[in-house]
Amino acid sequence: MSVSTSPPPPSSQSPGGDYEGAPVRPGSTTHHTAGPLPLARDGTRPSPGVVREALSRGNGVGTHQRMWLKPTRRTMLIGSLAAFVGLLAVWATATLIRSESTVPEPTKTTVQPQTIGFDRVALRVRDLMEAGLTLETCSRQPLLKTIDVPGVLEADHDLEVIIRARVGGVIRAVPVVKGKRVSQGEVLAIIESPELAQARLEHRARLREAQAARIDAEWQTQVASGVERLVEALRHDPDALEIERRFAELPLGDARRQLIQSYAAWRTAQINLDRQGIYVREGIVGPSRWNQAAREAAAAQSSFESARDQVARDARQAALKSQQALKLAQGRVFDSRARLEVLGDDPATIALIERLEDEPTSNQSGGLDWTAHLVRAPFDGIVLDRPIGPGQQVDRGEALIPFANLDRLHLIAKIPESLIGALPAMGSNLSFTTPAHPGRRFAARLEAIGGQLDPANRSLPVLAEVENPDQALKLGMAVRVELVIEDPQPVLSVPRASVQDLEGRPVVFELAPDPTGTNPAADSTQDDEPRRLFLVRRVELGEIRDNRVVIHSGLHEGAIIAAQGSFLLKSELILQNEPEEE
Repeated sequence: MSVSTSPPPPSSQSPGGDYEGAPVRPGSTTHHTAGPLPLARDGTRPSPGVVREALSRGNGVGTHQRMWLKPTRRTMLIGSLAAFVGLLAVWATATLIRSESTVPEPTKTTVQPQTIGFDRVALRVRDLMEAGLTLETCSRQPLLKTIDVPGVLEADHDLEVIIRARVGGVIRAVPVVKGKRVSQGEVLAIIESPELAQARLEHRARLREAQAARIDAEWQTQVASGVERLVEALRHDPDALEIERRFAELPLGDARRQLIQSYAAWRTAQINLDRQGIYVREGIVGPSRWNQAAREAAAAQSSFESARDQVARDARQAALKSQQALKLAQGRVFDSRARLEVLGDDPATIALIERLEDEPTSNQSGGLDWTAHLVRAPFDGIVLDRPIGPGQQVDRGEALIPFANLDRLHLIAKIPESLIGALPAMGSNLSFTTPAHPGRRFAARLEAIGGQLDPANRSLPVLAEVENPDQALKLGMAVRVELVIEDPQPVLSVPRASVQDLEGRPVVFELAPDPTGTNPAADSTQDDEPRRLFLVRRVELGEIRDNRVVIHSGLHEGAIIAAQGSFLLKSELILQNEPEEE
């Protein structure tokens, strides 16, 4: 008897709702093994109940026969749940191990920002008064308008120079650089000049001539004085030996020999005349001998008197000539010194040359570099440029170094014809700014207003003087001169202090109106103190003029707003909307 190998049709339903003994569907996880169910020992096919019992015991039918059994939905759900529980247990274990090996950080409380939603704020009148809050009624009125006019900074013409070469020569050194600040008298350049050396040597020669003339004048003056005294003494007929003794130390020159000799000859002739008179009276000699002695005495006297007058006149003449020679020599010294000054020689160098002649020294040069010409700064200032260098040949009058003092500058601006009326009076101050120093304002004193418009752009030049003690302003800086005029068009404006910022938008606090004429707070308070209610008005701002802000929208004319001290209202509004920390 043959046994069919086809699977039996489903005849019963399992408690799980599925038919047992059904073939396995494609995609099932049950293992599939080809072949018929094994027969019992008696050769009959086992019933489904026997098969189920055998499966439960693990006897009779092998596991490879499960291809005829379809797993139930309950079984699949239980398996999935078991897998999820296992995964959860693994995750919890790993988390526990990691938490035990890591020091826990302190918990931070984060306050999330919230949008300010309130549009009003109320404060006690006492707090408002203590804060110095002021109120202002909005109205349309003309405001001062500031207009910027371009200008430029230039050096003061009295404090800007181009230093030029006073002598020709070769540049030896330039010990300064562009932009260096130097003091008055500081050396800017050194020029090696043969022309200057020649002028210095000539000045030294003139000094020596003057010194010799001075010595000669002093000697001749002393001689003239001594001769005058000697002549006066000889008028009293003194003894010749006495005269010689008295005037032995006086500087008399040739006058000593001439006067004393002629005086001695006259005295000798006089003595001989007296002796011959005695001889005549005694009859020793005849009258002819006395007459001859008288003629000799008269000749000696005449010769003495002539010599006396001549010597005195010559002494005076020599003294006068020496004085004139001294003056001429001093004039030549003055001329040579003036030439050195014209050549721009250093005053200290000139003084050194003159001191060398007054103080004899073994070193005739005195350490002076005769060819070096020192170019010095005429006043405190800054080197604007350094166009020269060592070894460069320069001629007399050639430009060397531009130099200026920046403590005082000139502001040059061209005022449009329509703004000439906005210029202040002469001597008044102008305000100006420069991009080099943002946020800083400078002052300039109006010094000059042009008398003729520029026909090209219909502008009027003006000049203002700027004090620059800190050297913050530089030459050539562009500036913007502020001219204040009154805008004829009335605008709605508020004080700058009344505008506050909330959530990145400008707001103004308006005093809330009330039909009763009072302004009670919207919410009742426990202290029952009088309060004032302010409404938050978001506004659109315009330009800032004269410390006031133009309002384009958000406020109406006649509104009463908080001006000075409005920051207190902003702070209170923020506190009312501040979230509590969890």
